[in-house]
Amino acid sequence: MKILKSIRKVPGGLLIVPMILTAIINTFFPNIFQIGNPTTALFTNKSTMVLIGLMLFASGTQFSIRNIVDVIKRAGLLCVGKLIISYI
Repeated sequence: MKILKSIRKVPGGLLIVPMILTAIINTFFPNIFQIGNPTTALFTNKSTMVLIGLMLFASGTQFSIRNIVDVIKRAGLLCVGKLIISYI
């Protein structure tokens, strides 16, 4: 678990480090990930929605229902503000 400890030293490392590694690999070897529909969609021009979906899935699997009150306290106002701005 040395890799996980080193990734956790970076703020937001569980999301940022894999994204940076993927960007570097895709820059130098652009056709290496063209192996099927999900990976092809992720690493082509229409990759934004697939990447957002994968990030939300990965973030959501680490969520604990017991922490929902803390999440609502911390992020509730921010989410409501974003919703109001988007509806305007």
